[in-house]
Formats: sequence, structure tokens, C-alpha cells
Amino acid sequence: MKKTLLVVSMVFFAIGITFAQRSISGSVTDDNGEPLIGASVLVKGTSTGTITDFDGKYILSVPEGREVLVFSFTGFDPQEITLGASNVIDVVLSEGVTLQTAVVTALGIEKEEKTLGYGVTQVDGDDVTRTRNNSFVDALSGKVSGLTVNTNSQPGGSSEIVIRGYGSVTGNNQALVVIDGVPASNGNNTSITTLLNPLDDFNRSQDFGNQVNDINPDDIESISVLKGAAATALYGSRAANGAIIITTKSGKRNQKVTVDYSGSYTRTQVNRLPHMQNTFGQGWNGLFDSIENGSWGPKTDDQ
Repeated sequence: MKKTLLVVSMVFFAIGITFAQRSISGSVTDDNGEPLIGASVLVKGTSTGTITDFDGKYILSVPEGREVLVFSFTGFDPQEITLGASNVIDVVLSEGVTLQTAVVTALGIEKEEKTLGYGVTQVDGDDVTRTRNNSFVDALSGKVSGLTVNTNSQPGGSSEIVIRGYGSVTGNNQALVVIDGVPASNGNNTSITTLLNPLDDFNRSQDFGNQVNDINPDDIESISVLKGAAATALYGSRAANGAIIITTKSGKRNQKVTVDYSGSYTRTQVNRLPHMQNTFGQGWNGLFDSIENGSWGPKTDDQ
């Protein structure tokens, strides 16, 4: 007898729950009337929900006390619908704002990244200045796949930029750097004595920096790294090893006056100073030379 009463109670309890829920059906389409397959239909404030079928139709049981349904689909603006007397709700979703990645290609032309047939990597200016590195070239290290930065240990020295490995054994392997459409030199600058005497091995080993190191990282808006011959064809043979396209910051129309400040402080201490000779004066091989960096000219004789 007790078992019979228990079974009857459970049946009536299940019937009560069924009547407490409300069955809602309908369809979800876009502005053109096309069904949206896999659109989400969720009872607001709960985990109860479903998705539309291949025809964009759905059936959902709404618990008692819940009156708002949330309809959503990727790339479309979500909608919240309050239930009324009707149990059939058809919803039309409108396309939302889609994010498209625009990159700066050759000659400063902006294009969508997905429409390009070659490799382009965009680096934001904030990513360059975040490391507070004096050279933007060194700041690119580790931010672009296939790009290698060989830094120089000499203070103020240049850094080598190589994209997708070395292509020449004896020639130049560095990428071309273009600043607002103007090519800049990233080659090592040596002293004037090297230009006058190409066989000067002493001064050839000295790195006095280059034009690229003079760029202030805080002035950079974005950097596009072009990879491959197709990407750099407009720059000719100079960009055979790839190109670094730099776009600097500029004012915009109707922009309010703003002031940006950034600063850093670095302190270093020399571990050991080199031993300097004070016996011989300016020159080389015992002879005076006004443009020679060495100090092995004639003896000073306390002059």
C-alpha cells in the first residue's frame, strides 16, 4: 500500500512540474530571412537553453517564473525577448560590428590581413615602448615569428634584423627599414678612416650605430613586418630580405590637445676600466695622423 501511494505521489509531482513549465518554439533568422543554424536560445538567469536546428527552428521549455529569453549568434547583436501570451516567438538578428585586422603593407597602403597572399605581422607601438628599450629594434625581439634580432654589446651600436634566416653567405641579409615611406639605413656605420682606407681593420671593428637607432620608440604608431618576395616586391632588390614598415604617430582632425609623457631612469657602473697608455700621441705606427682613432703616434715627450 505504501509503495502504491509513493508511486502515485511521484506521478502527480512530475505532472505538476510539467504544467509549471512553458514550451516556447519559433525560428531565428538574419535580416535576409536566412535561417541561423546553431543560434543560442537561453533562458535569462538560468543555464537552461538550446540551439536552433538546420532550419533555424528551436523548442525550449521555460521554467515557471522566467519571462526573458536571450537570442545570440556569432557576428550578430544579441536580443532579449520578454515572453507574452504567445508561445511562438520568431526572432530576426542583425549583424553586429565585426572586427577586421588591418595591416600596413608596402607604400603605406592599409589592407585586411585575411585578403593578403603573403605573410604580414603587425606590432602595435605600445608593445614596443612597454619594454622601455632605447632601441625599437631590440624591442622587436621575440614579438614576430621568423624575425631574429642580433644585438650589439657596444653602447649605441647597431642591431641586425634578419627575417626567415640568412639568404646570403657574403652579402647583406638585413631587412629593409621604411619609415613613413622613406627607406632608412640599418647598416653599421664606421668611422671616416674606414671609408678612406677600406683595409683599416682596426676601425672596421668599431660600430658607431646607424640611422634606425635614432628612432624614438615613443613616436611609433605601428610596425608591419613584411615577409617574402611577394610582400616586398614594390621595394625592389633592397627588400629581398624582407621589410620593416614603420608608421609614426600623427595628429587627427578635431582631436583634442593632449600631452603624453613617458620617462625612464637607468644607472650603470663600470666594473673595470681599461688600461690607457699616455706615452704615445695621436696617430699610428709612430706617425702623426689627425683622423686616426688610434693613439700610437709619436711620443708625447711631456708636451
